[in-house]
Amino acid sequence: MTSFPLEAATFHLCSLCNYCAETPLHLFFDFAYALNLWRWLASNINCTFNFQTKEEIWNLCNNYWNPQCKIVITASIINIYNEIWCARNQLIFQNNKIPWKTSLASSTTLSGNLSKSVVVNNVSNFMQLRKFGVKLNPPRAPKVIEVIWQPPLPNWTKCNTDGSTNGNHSSSGESSGIATLNF
Repeated sequence: MTSFPLEAATFHLCSLCNYCAETPLHLFFDFAYALNLWRWLASNINCTFNFQTKEEIWNLCNNYWNPQCKIVITASIINIYNEIWCARNQLIFQNNKIPWKTSLASSTTLSGNLSKSVVVNNVSNFMQLRKFGVKLNPPRAPKVIEVIWQPPLPNWTKCNTDGSTNGNHSSSGESSGIATLNF
């Protein structure tokens, strides 16, 4: 429970800086503590932020991220909000200043590592997950069928095809191999 309602506190000075009015915009986006957290996220996903509302931050999750990246970025946003609010409350109620990088990275990494979502083949997404320290969840390999090729009999030519167009009437390609065994 907070000492006063945040929305109605436009006349109250920020608990963290004692300079600006403690509005949600200031507390979560403008204050130096919050800016450090948002810069940390921006550097990990290689972009710049210029948010004016809390709704705009969630648009980050709508970018073209693979499923595992989307979970890690969403977890990062939630963890940033949580870190800011916890730091504020620690300072107000226990007079305890929390460094901005205390547990943010580890909780985000944990969220990504516990995710069952898979990463798709995208180098920039791989690099971003690595910056968060997240292990990659690659998609399952397609079904592999072992084929044992037998050479042709002497003086015979063997032609193998993969049968990829069986039942498919759209455009397709062809793959074949020809081998001749001469003794």
